Amino acid sequence: DGITAIQMDIKIHGLTRPIVEEAIRRTKEAREYILDEVMLKAIAEPRKDLSVYAPKIKQIMIDPSKIGEVVGQRGKTINELIDRTGVKIDITDDGAVSVCGTDKAAMEEAIRLIQIIVTDFEKAKGNILPRLVNAEENQELLAQRPHMIMDDLAVTYHLEMGKSDNGNMSVAITNAILDMYGISQEELHDLAVANLEEKMPATFQGMSEVVKEMMLPQIMSDLDLSKEAALDYIEQMIPDGNEQMYVLSNDSRLNGAAAVLNEKAMEDIAEKVGGDFFILPSSIHELLVVPKQDGMDYSSLEAMVQEVNATQVAPEEKLSDHVYEYDAKEKELYRADKAAEHEQKVEQKHAKEKGAEKEKVSIKDKLSQNKEKVAEINKSHEKNHEKKKEVML
Repeated sequence: DGITAIQMDIKIHGLTRPIVEEAIRRTKEAREYILDEVMLKAIAEPRKDLSVYAPKIKQIMIDPSKIGEVVGQRGKTINELIDRTGVKIDITDDGAVSVCGTDKAAMEEAIRLIQIIVTDFEKAKGNILPRLVNAEENQELLAQRPHMIMDDLAVTYHLEMGKSDNGNMSVAITNAILDMYGISQEELHDLAVANLEEKMPATFQGMSEVVKEMMLPQIMSDLDLSKEAALDYIEQMIPDGNEQMYVLSNDSRLNGAAAVLNEKAMEDIAEKVGGDFFILPSSIHELLVVPKQDGMDYSSLEAMVQEVNATQVAPEEKLSDHVYEYDAKEKELYRADKAAEHEQKVEQKHAKEKGAEKEKVSIKDKLSQNKEKVAEINKSHEKNHEKKKEVML
């Protein structure tokens, strides 16, 4: 089955049709035996990933006018990329860049570097944004990337490259890329945080509002209602009331936990909820905000976070098992289980400020006293001068 034609290249007298059919039958039996009895037992299905030793090739397209920047003067840049990553790189005149190698991570790093090279920093800097990840779970990743530690969280940085059919395209900024940019890690952080408000503004919604948005498509479909009718139906099911919990994220609901780095957003939230609040790290994509009330204990909230992380959140999207607290007066975020340390730091800060204020007052007093002495000296000099004039006269 499946053979539609046979071409006989060797002419042998006596080779009859039955002989050919028998040969094909036997080869089929042999082929099926090899597949079923030998290969199937050795490997039942194709491996999900190629062997680490198997050669691989990835191809990207760049602007042909940028080929010279990738190659560099006398091939310096492309040779540095090859030496640094250990891959082979070929570029055609139409901008097709082929990256070949056996190390998948090295190939991906080479592609990242090429994408950064062909993107002018002055143009790219407006698209650099921060992300928030779990520091402990990403130690290997953080060793290769510039980052800032916030207790058990870490801030990393990405160059947003736009959207594709599979979602947002981005390039992680590695230590090598930062070296190419020629800026410090502190400058990178300040730049990324400054871009948040414009490129990825924070969204802050009550939990009931979020639930209504999630229910809307299903209600419209199940009950065959218009959007307006479905909204009215949901309003009757979930009437507006005093919100006890809010969701902090961004419009795309991707990597929305970075919204805590937006100082203006945090101040606006404090004003809206009336003061301090707890932050529950739901995932790297969104955070839950709970207004702090008298007598409220963070430990019950932390237990809830840990249970959700263990049962509902994908490991790669887990952010933290700890609850954070925002001090509205001091405009500072800290881990709730380290409240005593935070209070101690605040007291030391205020004591230092008071000491500086007293020192200012003391300096003012000394200046005032010095002015009085100078005035007395001047008067004395004037008297002596008058006496000399009298003597001379």
